[in-house]
Amino acid sequence: MHLRIIALSLLSLPLRATQHHTINYYLSLRLNPYISSFLDVIAYAEGTYGDHGTGDKYHGYKQCFAGHHFTSFKDHPQVTVSAFMGKKKLYSSAAGRYQLLDTTWDYIQKKLDLKAFCPLAQDIAALYLLDKKRAIPDILLYKLTDACKKTNTIWASLPGSPYGQPTKSIESIRRFFRKRVSFYSENPNSLALDYMHS
Repeated sequence: MHLRIIALSLLSLPLRATQHHTINYYLSLRLNPYISSFLDVIAYAEGTYGDHGTGDKYHGYKQCFAGHHFTSFKDHPQVTVSAFMGKKKLYSSAAGRYQLLDTTWDYIQKKLDLKAFCPLAQDIAALYLLDKKRAIPDILLYKLTDACKKTNTIWASLPGSPYGQPTKSIESIRRFFRKRVSFYSENPNSLALDYMHS
């Protein structure tokens, strides 16, 4: 089945009733190559994509704001870190592959009854936010500009974010997205859900 057909088939899912969506719904989204590619886009923009030469495929999932790291997936680290951006000192509790704030994680964890801050739970939390912002249909239809506009208040590194932090260009987002979709097309087994750290 072509990736485009797979993407379009998900449009028949109930995308409006976010409050009724279950973990299983988000797991089904996670298996879609377009959706997984956009999760990779977020990580790419936030600086948490890849292992950064460590050989640890979970490296980005352990990253805090400003490049600090935590070691346990038992829970969000709940630590506020400071860093300078130019002459401005910033403070953030952002952690994990999708740089989730502690308050954001606490809300989603309670909403979906997530048991840990493991990689799969982080994926689910990011999917919840994409769903809440109504960005899922845009991703499936390759409307990346629209998807970024809807979510750049969550992820400050996406194009057009209003926070004044460095952002990726929409051109670089498109290139990276196409590259990841191509990868998943050639390596469909890489979409398998990883419960190792669940």
